[in-house]
Amino acid sequence: MYKVWEDLIIPSLPEHIEVVGVRSPVGSVYDYLEWNGDPDKAYRIYGGTEDIARLSNARMLQYFPNLNAINVAESEPESFTRDVVHAKGEWVRNSIQAGNLKEFKSYLPAFLKPLAKEYLSILVD
Repeated sequence: MYKVWEDLIIPSLPEHIEVVGVRSPVGSVYDYLEWNGDPDKAYRIYGGTEDIARLSNARMLQYFPNLNAINVAESEPESFTRDVVHAKGEWVRNSIQAGNLKEFKSYLPAFLKPLAKEYLSILVD
């Protein structure tokens, strides 16, 4: 997955966005904000809509009252729609294991759909 981020996703992001690979994404977000949070910066936390309960905007404000941190899935749910299909990690993993490009592509956000074949190829290698 790191290779996918390195080869496909990071190059398509604006230059001012920093991406860091971690083992525990949710815990790492909280650790980063606790130790490195800068009140002069805006933090946009990206996660699935299923993560809203534990990474809600209210919870971010509760834990980090001096930071401008929001959960994009809660604030901008339309950014997380994947056509009509909602993706779960298990479904995506199953489509990768089966090599099912059509299904895998249906789970991707719009900006990654054109890269679906290359993306899947990297993951199954």
